[in-house]
Amino acid sequence: MAKVSVMQSKEELLAFKVKQAIGSMAMEGMKVTRSMELSMMQVVAGTVSADNLKRDLIAKHTRKGVTG
Repeated sequence: MAKVSVMQSKEELLAFKVKQAIGSMAMEGMKVTRSMELSMMQVVAGTVSADNLKRDLIAKHTRKGVTG
């Protein structure tokens, strides 16, 4: 029987957690795009601020609503 390594890098652990969240969202009927998954990874890794992403999304969709 092959020995399984339990040690994971920080990146592997973060990716696993994001995949778990995406799986839970799928069970609730939510669809997560690749772009959304990448944004989630960046927030979890601390490379992007969730507040900044939220502000950008609000601005993007507000502009879409105004301009059609």
